[in-house]
Amino acid sequence: MCSSDLPTRNLPAMAAIASTLADHDQSQLLTPPPPPEKQEDFLAKLKALDYPKLKSTFETSLSQSGESRNLAPFKDVTDVASLSAETAAGYRADGLANIAQGKTCALLLAGGQGTRLGSSSPKGCYNIGMPSNKPLFQYYCERISAVKRLAAAHAGVDEATVRLPFVIMCSHATSAETIAFFEKHDNFGLPKDQVIFFNQGTMPCFTLEGKLMLAAPGELAEAPDGNGGMYVALRESGVLTRLQKEGVTGIFQFGVDNCLCHVAEPTFLGFCQAQGADCAVKTVAKLHAHESVGVLALVNGKPEVVEYSELSKEMAEATDANGALLYSASHICVNWFSVAFVAGFMDEIAAGGMPWHVAKKKIPTVAPDGSAVKPEVPNGIKLELFIFDTFPRARKLVALQVPREEEFAPVKNAPGSSSDSPDTARALYSQLSRRRLLAAGATVSGDEGALVEVSPLVSYAGEGLESYADKALQAPVHLEK
Repeated sequence: MCSSDLPTRNLPAMAAIASTLADHDQSQLLTPPPPPEKQEDFLAKLKALDYPKLKSTFETSLSQSGESRNLAPFKDVTDVASLSAETAAGYRADGLANIAQGKTCALLLAGGQGTRLGSSSPKGCYNIGMPSNKPLFQYYCERISAVKRLAAAHAGVDEATVRLPFVIMCSHATSAETIAFFEKHDNFGLPKDQVIFFNQGTMPCFTLEGKLMLAAPGELAEAPDGNGGMYVALRESGVLTRLQKEGVTGIFQFGVDNCLCHVAEPTFLGFCQAQGADCAVKTVAKLHAHESVGVLALVNGKPEVVEYSELSKEMAEATDANGALLYSASHICVNWFSVAFVAGFMDEIAAGGMPWHVAKKKIPTVAPDGSAVKPEVPNGIKLELFIFDTFPRARKLVALQVPREEEFAPVKNAPGSSSDSPDTARALYSQLSRRRLLAAGATVSGDEGALVEVSPLVSYAGEGLESYADKALQAPVHLEK
């Protein structure tokens, strides 16, 4: 049937949906009316919505956002620098054995686009400007290849037999381009059957008064449901069942914008195993008392991540007997979860067992006459799930504090920004590469600002650089396998 027949064919469906929308005070979704070519899909989407549940979720989220919470320091944080050489080596050996046995997967949160970086592509496609011109995705794939090589050597097995699945959570906005990017680059050297994609869910956008919004006539305004959408999406996509069948017992999770993340870092894996934890967190120390970062804390006696805005001036500046900040363990979105822990609360989460967080945003929409509306001030609300909202469920949660300069270089802000930008990430990567070469006995001459890049394929975390001892290198320099 041609599109010109749609209005007539869809009159009964349109009338039924109009009645439902009127019952739930959402009639604005048909003003302006959907164009003929969008009617069928749009009416099907509207029919599938649970309006009472959406209303309840919106109202509950608003009421929870103002709740008072009893905060206290989270003390189960181990500084990796405090570990004896023997203990650290033991953790690393256990982590490598875990990888060699196929018990770990790496899970990347890659639902975001590089909008703030000036790119409409998935953020993982972004090139931060190192000499190799590698995109972020490539660094993570190469670190997986490198740690698999280390695990194989530790276990005395063929590297090809080591399975470390790379699980990538996309959004509907990034999925197609991300998959095509990996296909174009032959998965950056990883076996195709070990690169797994799945999509996080979406949530309708609301006006400040709680009404659903249109992105365009016949198109609901929706947004990704936050990194906490990972849990339900893992199950609904079938990925969780697949991991369980393949013998994966732990999930190393990280975000797409930390170019220094040591993916599936074995010392952390061994630490998690030794602690018998349900989940664990990598943290870095705050730069200063009022740095704008979320930190681990106890909320009503349970571990959570709290925003800096929730800490009073006195709490933010409070120190222990040694002068260290009590609220200093910054959450950098590098976490570990046991698969059993994640699988154990899936039914509860699917039934709405995680809180939705309110974010007031400038959401493009459409006026009743069909004209586009591009707001200059926040006009709506996006609701998001946070990945760390499962922390209070853990029987045991522990944290390993690591050096910021070695493991945290976020790429969030536009080029030229003074912090968390491609420029600062590039400098941090270069400085770490330079330090590792110097520690191996090399000399690096040239301007201090000249870029030095050691590929993860050459060295995962500073090992394997012995051949550069006594070598004179001139920056800029790029060492690639």
